[in-house]
Amino acid sequence: MKEIFGMKPGTSVLYIAPGAPRNENYVFEYEYWHLVLQPEEYRKRRGAASGLIVAKREAMLVTQLTAQEWADLVNVMKTAPQKLCEKAGVTFTGRFTGPVFNNGELAGQTQAQVHGHIYPVIEEDLPGPGVSNGIGAMVEAHREKHGKLK
Repeated sequence: MKEIFGMKPGTSVLYIAPGAPRNENYVFEYEYWHLVLQPEEYRKRRGAASGLIVAKREAMLVTQLTAQEWADLVNVMKTAPQKLCEKAGVTFTGRFTGPVFNNGELAGQTQAQVHGHIYPVIEEDLPGPGVSNGIGAMVEAHREKHGKLK
C-alpha cells in the first residue's frame, strides 16, 4: 500500500497481524473485525467499556473497505457493545454510540489502520468529578434533550 495523508501502512499499533498474540484488552474476533477495549487511560475518560473495532485486513481509509467488511460490521454492532461491557465488568444499558470512524490524518487520525470507536452506555458511574457513564452517555443525553440530528 502507498502512503496516504502522510500515514504509512504497517505503522499502526492497532493492526493485529494474523497469528499475533492477543493482549488483555482483546475481546473478540469477528469474520472481518477485531474487537478490543481501549487502553485503560482512555477508558477512564471515555467510559469503562469504550472499545475499538479494528479491520482485520490492513487498510488505512474506510473507503478501502470491501462490501463484505461493511456487511460484517452490521453483525459486529449487534453484539460488540455487550461484549465490551462483559469484558470490562460493567452493566450494559442497551444503548451505545458508534461506530465512529476518523478517516485519515485530516480528521485527526493518528493510526494508519481503519478502526471505529464504540462507546457503550453503562449503568455504573465512573470515578472522578462530573464523570457519569462516559462519552456514550453524554451523547445519548444530548440526543434525549435536543432530539436526533436531521
